[in-house]
Amino acid sequence: MRTNKTASKRRFGYTLVELLVATGVSSMLVVGLPSSIFIVSQSINGNTTSVNRAKTSDVQVAIINDVKHAVSFEELTSTAITMTVPDRDNDGDPEIIRYSWSGIAGDPLMYQYNAGTAVSFADDIYQFDLTSLTRFISAPIIPDPEVILDDNNLVFGNNTQYANDNNGFARTIVATKVTLSEDGYLQSISAYLDIATLGDGYYLGIYSDEKGKPKSLLAASAVGNETGEGWKTLTVPETKLSAGTYWLAIALTDNNQLVFYDDTTNETLYAKASSKHSELTSSWPKKISFDQLKLSIYATYAKTSQVP
Repeated sequence: MRTNKTASKRRFGYTLVELLVATGVSSMLVVGLPSSIFIVSQSINGNTTSVNRAKTSDVQVAIINDVKHAVSFEELTSTAITMTVPDRDNDGDPEIIRYSWSGIAGDPLMYQYNAGTAVSFADDIYQFDLTSLTRFISAPIIPDPEVILDDNNLVFGNNTQYANDNNGFARTIVATKVTLSEDGYLQSISAYLDIATLGDGYYLGIYSDEKGKPKSLLAASAVGNETGEGWKTLTVPETKLSAGTYWLAIALTDNNQLVFYDDTTNETLYAKASSKHSELTSSWPKKISFDQLKLSIYATYAKTSQVP
């Protein structure tokens, strides 16, 4: 029976990661077991009678079975091994098993189960050596779940915070050319801005491309009213987009609203919006000015529709 066991959260079964780790850690151990247990079988009481060989065979089978099912190894020396094995008493917790020998000829091989008292497992041991078990192989590398792609949270555009900033864009639409590599469903647009003065707010949207220039407004956000510097994310109506070129746009309403940009590529243009409107216009204004920069702006899309 288990004694002095600390209460823990019940868990049934093992995760894929635990099983892979157990397989990786134990596979080389099992390879080395026959040679080490062979030494035990020839060493019990220095006797080679059939009775002693039968008893030694039972020792071999017990240790090999425990090692084969081990989840982890907490101790491994030439004369002792401590391992964690799956639940054996149906309480939902793994068990800890330890085999040890003092190294003194004639002393017993000891067995301990969890926090219980160690008991003799085999008497009169004259040689017991686990040195051949000290080689390990690495378990398969499991990717961090945080870096696994989510098909419902993909991005296109420039999701880098560029160092340059500029203001003076009251009643101005600024747009950067971006490429969508696959068909998808637009979910939101994010831009890195510094909104010192809210004015009439700001808007984010996306335009179609025609001959290298913005043409029609495909989707636009409601007004943004978050002040301060940082990434501003606004949702837009889910819009199905085909792979191709688009223009991600920002409509600003106050000269103290800053955009951030990189000035190494000619991918951005801007135009003055009508003085009567703060939001993005349904079609790109005819007056266009080009700038050698690209904005810190990107869009989020999903591979499949997220609308119920």
